[in-house]
Amino acid sequence: MLTRGALLLGAVLALSSGVAAAAPPRTEPLNPPKAAKPPPAKPQPDQAQRLDMLYERLATTKRPALAERIAAMIEAMRLESGSDTVDLLTGRALDALKRKDSDAAIRLFDAVVAIAPDYVEGWNQRAMLYYAKGDFGRTMRDLHEVLRRDPRQWEAWGALGRILEDSGDDLHALAAYRRALAIYPALQGIATRAERLAARVDGRSL
Repeated sequence: MLTRGALLLGAVLALSSGVAAAAPPRTEPLNPPKAAKPPPAKPQPDQAQRLDMLYERLATTKRPALAERIAAMIEAMRLESGSDTVDLLTGRALDALKRKDSDAAIRLFDAVVAIAPDYVEGWNQRAMLYYAKGDFGRTMRDLHEVLRRDPRQWEAWGALGRILEDSGDDLHALAAYRRALAIYPALQGIATRAERLAARVDGRSL
């Protein structure tokens, strides 16, 4: 029987191949600002082009230090929502993280995803917060939202792989790790995990 994580992996792989997926589960907001205006649904053309160029560089560089700098540039661009309200909420959530107040950060990202569901980083940041808290059910739900909107989010693939590996689903964990490494080959921690799992599954075909 397929695990929930394997089903999610299959759904995301289908999405990244252009196959339609089922509608996402509804997320209820926690006191979102009433007058907020949603940001643009997708990155503006110039931003999208710059992101594509950075992802191309990230996929080809073998120098970890350079890859880290490129990854940081990508992450900074992802945070640009195009909405002052969303940027304000995201900034407050990141400030809450600096204070180690993850509950406050989650509440703020609840508002972000309610106001701007196409702002991928809102889902991604909340998924990582849920992962850190060990709430893997909510993590998986948010990872689905991240990857159906942007299959290039290597953090989401890595988190999915770790959840699958911890559940004993080595084969699908390896597939998730390989997706992360296809985007960010110099990602050392994930590369080590993938190598270990590849040996464990004895080279069986994915």
